[in-house]
Amino acid sequence: RKFSSVFQFYVYRNLVYFLIRQIKPKIIVETGVFHGLTSAWILQALTDNNYGKLISIDLPRREWDKYMGSRPFGPGAENEEEELGNEEPGWLIPSSLKKRWELVLGPSEIQLEKVCKNLDNIDLFIHDSDHSYQTMKFECDYIIKNYPEANIIIDDFNVNNYTYELLSLGNHEAILMDEVDPKGNVFPSSAFLKKKI
Repeated sequence: RKFSSVFQFYVYRNLVYFLIRQIKPKIIVETGVFHGLTSAWILQALTDNNYGKLISIDLPRREWDKYMGSRPFGPGAENEEEELGNEEPGWLIPSSLKKRWELVLGPSEIQLEKVCKNLDNIDLFIHDSDHSYQTMKFECDYIIKNYPEANIIIDDFNVNNYTYELLSLGNHEAILMDEVDPKGNVFPSSAFLKKKI
């Protein structure tokens, strides 16, 4: 993959790196891997901390119909199947970072509960899989119910109303972050949520 602009690395990934360096999580669960660029940033932070593990759940778009039938992709996934091609999720992650990584393939609606049944605690949950309201709500509600102290990052939070509905309950503090594209356009990007004390 080639990058034509530094903006393709996004402020989001750098902020995720910084957050992980600061809070030093033991367990991070991430949904959505695709090429693995964000996962690589996460794994670099864990490596630099010399602590922690990332468990990623991903359903490659080429396998979407097998699990989801005619249900459409959520917003933002229009070109992912073509770009992924025959590559496996996370193909951009350097092998030197993979010792702290576990990849679980399949839809989060099936795999999230399986992954979590062996985890006493999740320090950070990152939603970056299918951005449909249905999937975003399922994943985040599951984490909040079972790991109420977990910090949560929702990427592309602005594509549906779930994050705003969650915040309206008054249980979480949030930072809503904007991003800048290569043309200098500013747009809503990511939500960082922490349970109110």
